Amino acid sequence: MDYTQVLAAVSSAGEINFLYLVGLLALITWTLAWKGLGLWNSAKNGQKIWFVVILLFNTIGLLPILYHFFFRKRTQKGQELVEKHFPTKEAEEEPKRSL
Repeated sequence: MDYTQVLAAVSSAGEINFLYLVGLLALITWTLAWKGLGLWNSAKNGQKIWFVVILLFNTIGLLPILYHFFFRKRTQKGQELVEKHFPTKEAEEEPKRSL
């Protein structure tokens, strides 16, 4: 066996290991991002069952994605702020007269 064949075998195995590590890191990042978002929203909305399910089951982000788009409580904070700071005016008893 020639040394060039040994070097070629080692370098190709190193490339495969590098690609494997990059893919694994991308998968871990994807899973952690979606799991974090799902856990955050379920805790904020007080949905304990969803929190426990998302925490225990690792579904490569599929369960948190389903939760985020279909099952979480959606609040409209902007609408709440408008209603709080700008209450609706009651109808005036006397209509204004035009000039």
